[in-house]
Amino acid sequence: MAPCRALRRGIAAVSLIAFLPGCHHSPATKPAPAPPTAPRAAKADGELYLPRGVTREKVMIECTDGYRMYGEYVKRERPARNMPGVIFLHDFASDRNKWYPLNYLTGARGYAVLSLDLRGHGGSPALTGNPPTRYDKLTPEDFQKMVQDVRNAVSFLAMKRDVAGNLIAIAGIGMGANIALLAAAEPWAESVRCVILLSPGDDYHGIDISGAAGKLKDKRVYIAVGKKDEYSYSSTLKIRQLIKGPIEILEDESDAHGVQMIGKGVIAKLPYWLNESIMAPIIKEENKSARKSRSR
Repeated sequence: MAPCRALRRGIAAVSLIAFLPGCHHSPATKPAPAPPTAPRAAKADGELYLPRGVTREKVMIECTDGYRMYGEYVKRERPARNMPGVIFLHDFASDRNKWYPLNYLTGARGYAVLSLDLRGHGGSPALTGNPPTRYDKLTPEDFQKMVQDVRNAVSFLAMKRDVAGNLIAIAGIGMGANIALLAAAEPWAESVRCVILLSPGDDYHGIDISGAAGKLKDKRVYIAVGKKDEYSYSSTLKIRQLIKGPIEILEDESDAHGVQMIGKGVIAKLPYWLNESIMAPIIKEENKSARKSRSR
């Protein structure tokens, strides 16, 4: 096995142990080391470590204008309940694998995970029927369409029998963070209960968050940002002023940006954010039903 592949598998396996429910140290046990920095995404999907009991499927999401987004759908082989959905959006000039290993670990925890290659990115330009335009040739109109493309991704999850289509989270990095925020503010996004934003910006490629942030009254907003990442940090402060609903900000003292924030606390916080916003309502309803059954 190549050394780099072994390293990736080792890191992902260690992260998985910390991420799965029930895997906690007792007080007598030596404290676990701090979560490692997430590895860079592999170029080939076959090099990515898939946790045991988790399946992945390559999918194509049909957009409103006929464009097809390439994506990967990850979930448990035998989910114990209807799964909340999580959509992962990457940054400009990137692809869906930048969320590795968090996308796979989230699937292992009981969520239905959809990681996308946005227009002009990753494998999407090569799909049959799509223009071969890459990210560096996209027009302002193309970037605006990305927000509506997320609507088709939400519909993809909602149509799955084993997915709780009314409990969706959208996580984004950089440009993807802006897209996530704008999408969550759309009238059609009632099922989107929270957004997770890594290094958002006031305006990325014409995707401006100022008008949308104030509309998120009943959705949870989680932000991870480096305090020395001046543009993203100032943008985060602006979002905090505009948001009228619950918001939590994870601040790092460095200039870490985008995917670098995964290793700056996001890998540890994400399970709690998702549980609070989209898993807890399902468990609450299950407990309520169980109490009713016992009282009969």
